[in-house]
Order: sequence, then structure tokens, then C-alpha cells
Amino acid sequence: MGFSVYVFAGPNDNRVFCERVREYGLRMYPILLQQPEITASDDPAAYPFCYLSPCPREDLHPYGDPLCIGSATDPLLDFMRPYFTPPALVVIGRLYCSNDVPALFAVTRPYFHRLAKWIRANWARLPTGQYIGPEAQALVEGGAKLAYFPPGVTIQRI
Repeated sequence: MGFSVYVFAGPNDNRVFCERVREYGLRMYPILLQQPEITASDDPAAYPFCYLSPCPREDLHPYGDPLCIGSATDPLLDFMRPYFTPPALVVIGRLYCSNDVPALFAVTRPYFHRLAKWIRANWARLPTGQYIGPEAQALVEGGAKLAYFPPGVTIQRI
């Protein structure tokens, strides 16, 4: 279990949020440790998932082949970065804090609550419970559609 906040964001909303992440002392890492650290200017559609961590890369505990990082061994917040692929705002945006490992949760919880508080203070809450950034709201008002899956994903009802 854990805590989550779901978000819709336009490109500028995403950039502003990522800058806030950095201001709070967090780094944005991909799952595979050999890949470069993610920046606010990187396209979230190209690689939407990342971890947020207060730890420098050399303090992480990689495992596997290829080397990966994970929230069972390091203080990491999961972040699925939202993005805009016209005409869809994709709600791939999810900030998640796991409480499975109490010692790591003690480190990540304050960061999660600080980021969630910032989202709630600066973005509007939709009736469905997600939050939407100001640019994303303007895109919706201009005709963009809210999507819950990336474009091109086939949904099959079983």
C-alpha cells in the first residue's frame, strides 16, 4: 500500500513540477541506473516513469543485470510523468510513496507530503479526484481530451 496523487499536466506544468522536485532536493532517476538522470526539459512521453530520490546516484543500491534501482532497497518515490499528446492529456501522472519498508518510508514520506501539498495548492482538483495543472486546464478548455491511457494502447474487455 502507500499514498498516491494523480495528475494531468501540460508541458509547462510538467516542467514547473519537475523544477519544484529539484528545489526540494530530489533527483529524477530512471529505473535503469546506467541511463542519465532525468531533467525537467526531457520529454516525459519518451520515458514516462522515473524515481524521485534525495540520494546521490553513488549512494543507491542497484541490483540485477542490467542494474536497476527500486523502492525496496532505496528511499524512492515513484513518478509516472504526465504528458500531452494532442489531442490527449494522458493521466499517466502519478506520484506514489510506498510504505512497505518503514525505514525508507520515514525518509520518503516528508518529500511526498511536501510535493502533494504543492500540487493541491497550485493545481485544480477535478471532480474525479485527479489534479490538473493550469496549462493542462487551458488545453482542456481549448478542446484537449482527458485520457486515462496513452494514445495507441488497445483496451480489451475480458
